[in-house]
Amino acid sequence: MGETFKPGSRVELAGDACLITAGTFGLFTGLSLAIFSLGGLTPLGTAPKTPLEMFLMAAVAILSLAGTVVGPALTWVLHGRRIDRTVVLSALGGHFVGGNAIWIAAMLLVAVTSLAAKPFTSWEFAGPVAAAAIVAVAVLAFVVWLDIAAVRDLSPSRREHVRLDVARLASTVIIVVFAVVVVLAMRSNPENEAGAFILAAGVFAGAGMAVTDWIVKYLERRKAAGG
Repeated sequence: MGETFKPGSRVELAGDACLITAGTFGLFTGLSLAIFSLGGLTPLGTAPKTPLEMFLMAAVAILSLAGTVVGPALTWVLHGRRIDRTVVLSALGGHFVGGNAIWIAAMLLVAVTSLAAKPFTSWEFAGPVAAAAIVAVAVLAFVVWLDIAAVRDLSPSRREHVRLDVARLASTVIIVVFAVVVVLAMRSNPENEAGAFILAAGVFAGAGMAVTDWIVKYLERRKAAGG
């Protein structure tokens, strides 16, 4: 598999951030939609009619975003890292830089796929859909790699990091359930974009985590050198 993909590598950390954040995002989004449904709220995008409805809509919004924070933090801890002020500040910078890098890369990929698809179709969304498919396949490859590693590590002879392995497999189950629900929902609403959101949440978290890890280790090396 190569040194780049060895256990404990930055690639593994970023892959776990992608997988676990997608899982927490899917879970929290599901909870928010459950609150939305059980609370009998008016359709999304309309103004709340009562103070209770306003509170519930705020809870829905917070829950929908919470997964993108919980996922990276949980990944960091499950990898045996501690969270302190330096890590928090590094994460803010890392996710800003990583997120913007992914955004630029995504725009370039869409531009390339749009040009490549132009001779074959006039559909305006052909490029974005092709770009999303490429990213989805890459993420799926990471997920399969991490899940295989998790199943292997959970064997009685290994048991290296059980909580991380369980989080990987649980996140995968959540993503699969989320994907099934999205596919079923698209029958009545073909423009449902929930699948794109969970994919984006994972990819942005993975990129942010990679940069965060680089910043933290750079600061640790500087501190060690200065000491």
